[in-house]
Amino acid sequence: TSEAVSVGSGKVDELTYHMAIMQKSINSAVSAVTELQERMNEIDNFVDEISSIASQTNMLALNANIEAARAGEAGKGFAVVADEIRKLAEQSSKSASYIQKITVEAQDTTNNAIEEVQRGNASVSESTAKANDVKEVFVAFMNSINLVNNKMHIAYANMEDIANRFNSMSEQLETVAAVSEENSASTEEALAMMLEQDESIKDTAEVIQKVRELGQALREQL
Repeated sequence: TSEAVSVGSGKVDELTYHMAIMQKSINSAVSAVTELQERMNEIDNFVDEISSIASQTNMLALNANIEAARAGEAGKGFAVVADEIRKLAEQSSKSASYIQKITVEAQDTTNNAIEEVQRGNASVSESTAKANDVKEVFVAFMNSINLVNNKMHIAYANMEDIANRFNSMSEQLETVAAVSEENSASTEEALAMMLEQDESIKDTAEVIQKVRELGQALREQL
């Protein structure tokens, strides 16, 4: 029925609406993960710079130790400072390596997350397209039902008109028969024929009435 089609179409609209919200959320998630990945890349660049500086500092500390050793007793204090700097450089290098390891793992995780989200986005887009296809089918079906309903209205109106005409003809024939019966007994044969035609018209009118009732019932179901 048209009511069922209308309800189905409404459900498709509701599904499409929720899919649009889901797709919007997925797009926001993609943007957030992409931004996180960019920050990870920045951290990775900083770590590379720290590692490079630590390596250079370590080399300078080693050279300072060598020069302090050459200076003998006067260079002992400087050698202690250079050794501490070397240790700090080594610690910085280890920390940088650890941070780099974490960022690499985080980047792998974010890459996987982006791939999953993109697959989900593609799935939602496909589902939305299918929902729109179903909506088009519902709309076409609804248009067909409306067309049939309009045709039934026209047919019902035509049957009403035909029934009224038959009723009018039946009344006219009965009037003619009554007048003929009063005027002359010689018209009995003609009267019998008219009465027979009257009965035939009544039978036809009854058939039309049944068809009309059937049409009304069909209209109520649409």
